[in-house]
Amino acid sequence: MPLLDPKFYRFNFAENGDLTSIPDDSQPSGFVSYEEGWTNDYQLEVGVDPQAKPIDRQKHNQIFKDLCTNIKQYTLFGYPEWVPAAKNGGVAVDYDAGATVRYTNLRVYRARVDTNTEPTTSADWEEVSLFNLTDYGLVGLELSNAGADPINDITVQPGQCKNSSNLVEMVLPATITKQIDAPWIEGDNGGGYAAASPLALDTWYRFFLISKADGTVDAGFDDSATAVNLLAAAAGDGYVNYRRIGWIYYESPGQIRLFWQFGNRIIWDLPLRDILTTTNTVATNHTLTAPPDDTVQAELQVTWQDVIDVGVVTGLVLPVKATDNAPSVINRNIILLDASGVNEGSTFRYFIELNNARQIRSRFSANNQSIAFITLGWIDKRGQR
Repeated sequence: MPLLDPKFYRFNFAENGDLTSIPDDSQPSGFVSYEEGWTNDYQLEVGVDPQAKPIDRQKHNQIFKDLCTNIKQYTLFGYPEWVPAAKNGGVAVDYDAGATVRYTNLRVYRARVDTNTEPTTSADWEEVSLFNLTDYGLVGLELSNAGADPINDITVQPGQCKNSSNLVEMVLPATITKQIDAPWIEGDNGGGYAAASPLALDTWYRFFLISKADGTVDAGFDDSATAVNLLAAAAGDGYVNYRRIGWIYYESPGQIRLFWQFGNRIIWDLPLRDILTTTNTVATNHTLTAPPDDTVQAELQVTWQDVIDVGVVTGLVLPVKATDNAPSVINRNIILLDASGVNEGSTFRYFIELNNARQIRSRFSANNQSIAFITLGWIDKRGQR
C-alpha cells in the first residue's frame, strides 16, 4: 500500500488564534463540554428561544487545536504521553498490560500487568529501549580528556546504557564534563571526585554514569567497584543508579594520563614501555599500565632482540590464568628466527586478557634475550555482555 501522504501540522489549528478552554465535565448551564459536546441548546433558534446558544468561534478553535496537538505529539514522538491523575479528574488512569507511554522523564515505558498507573522502575513497568539495547547494553558514552583542562577533567560523549542491574536505561543527551581534582557536585563542569580516600598518585579510578529515578543523569569518579562513595555524595540530589563506563589513571606528578577512546578501544596518547627485561624459561608475570580489571584486554606490543646467538627462540605471552606450558616451535605465539647471529629483533602485537592485578605472563624457550613489553592501550567492554 502506498504512503497516504497525511497532513503534517506545522502549526496546531489556531495555535496563535483566539481560544476559550472547554471543560471536561458536563455543564449545568448547557454550554459545550467534552463530556456532552454541543448540547441541545445549540440547535435552538438564537434570538427566539432564551436557552439557545450560538456556536462559539473561540471554543471551536480550541476543539481543533486540542485534536491537532494530540496528533502532532504522536507524529513527533510515536508514543502517547503519560496522563497524570490531575488531567483525569483527580483519578489515576489505569493502563493495561502492553500499554506504552512517554513519561515525564522523556523515557518510554510499557506496562507489564493490568491496572498500572504511574511508570516506575518496578516489575509492573519496563522501560522500552529506544536504541534496542540488549542486556547490559551500551551505546556511545566515550570518554576523553577535556580540552580546557585535559589533565584534570573528563568529558563524556552522549549515549545510553543499562544500569548495573540491567533494569534502568540511563540516557545522556549531551556531553558532560567532570573534574577529578574537586569534590563531586551535581552538573556539567563540576567536581567529580567521590572516592573514600584522598586523590592518590599512580592510581586507577573508575568513572561512572549515575542517574536519578526521574532519568536525570550525571557522572563522576570513584575507587569503589559499586560507586558506593559517588552515590553517597550524590544521594542528597536523588541519584540511585550507576554504571561504570570507563577507567582513569591518575599518575605522577598529579594528572590524568592522556588517552583516546574509539568505542571500546582506549589508546594511550603516549605508549608506555612498562617492562624491559630478559627472557626466562620459567613462567614470569608482568604488570602493565592498564586497568585492574579481569574483563579488560591489554593492547600490547612486544619487542625483543637476540643478544645471545642461541638459534630459534619461541615464546608464549598469555593471560595469567592460562595453563603454563613450555613453548616450542609448534606451541608458541611469538618466535625469533635467528638467521645471521645476534642483534636481530622482532615486534609483535597482542590483545591479552589481564587479571585484577593488571598482569600477563610470559615464558620462553631460552634465557637472557632482551625483551620489552609496551602498553599501547586496552579494550574495555564497559560491562557489556
